[in-house]
Amino acid sequence: MKKFFVGLVILGLMTSCSSKQSAPSDDVEVSDVRDKSFKAEVNESTSQVQLPIDDFLFTDDELRESDSAVLLELSLCMNSEGYPASWSPAETGIEREWYRYGRWNKDYAAKLGYTDISSVEGSSPALISEQKFLKEFAEVVNSAEYDKAQTKCSSTNSEVRSVMRTMKELSEELVQMREQSYFLMMETDDAQQILAEWEECLKVSGLERDESVSPFAIKGVSHDVADEDSIKAALADVKCKEEVHFIQRLADIEASFQGPLVQKYQSELVAAQEEIDETITSNREYLKLNAAKGEALWKP
Repeated sequence: MKKFFVGLVILGLMTSCSSKQSAPSDDVEVSDVRDKSFKAEVNESTSQVQLPIDDFLFTDDELRESDSAVLLELSLCMNSEGYPASWSPAETGIEREWYRYGRWNKDYAAKLGYTDISSVEGSSPALISEQKFLKEFAEVVNSAEYDKAQTKCSSTNSEVRSVMRTMKELSEELVQMREQSYFLMMETDDAQQILAEWEECLKVSGLERDESVSPFAIKGVSHDVADEDSIKAALADVKCKEEVHFIQRLADIEASFQGPLVQKYQSELVAAQEEIDETITSNREYLKLNAAKGEALWKP
């Protein structure tokens, strides 16, 4: 069984440095019908992109809050069962670049090159706390008795609900399309034209794509160190993406595939949105009433 230890606020810290997508399951066949009237919302100031299905779901911060409430309840239950427990509040307001099509934020390019932001910021306070907790209570946490208590707490707790549970209740076609739209987009002539325009611009700066890594990778750059050459390449890459309106155009193609399903499952999505909003409100109230109890648990 997966142990949750410190509260694992880091569950909500998404974003990988890799922009290579893994193909989703083929269990459900999704429609390849397009409606070009649907557009993506691209926010350059926050480096975020919102596709049509996501309009009805939750933000990264709302997911972090939800995880935080679930794990607070679990931690308090474990404490009442006589086991060591700890909890850290959700780290909300964390800026992360939407990396589906590679680096596109100029400030990140100038500071990070192609490395992940965590390589500069270091580990989060929640992760550091978790690591110290594991070291302090390793013997207890790895015991069968701890597992049994955690199973009991996980099955009996009911005051809070993860927003992810609503995702599991959605039509499988909708869930699949959130990722499948990427692959459908990449197969279109429109996307290949956009990639060709971007690649032509890259050549002017002496850069080449490295499709062995991902469709959006640049050959010869470092993903581990923000060295001078990688930063220079990243800035040129971002400039080319701006010139050909790369992010908006590719995201709009994805939106055109998601749009018809939004129409098909409109009532289901509206119901899911209402349920998610109710869950978020309830979880925030739980956090407001019980956060102090969580803060009083073990701290490094």
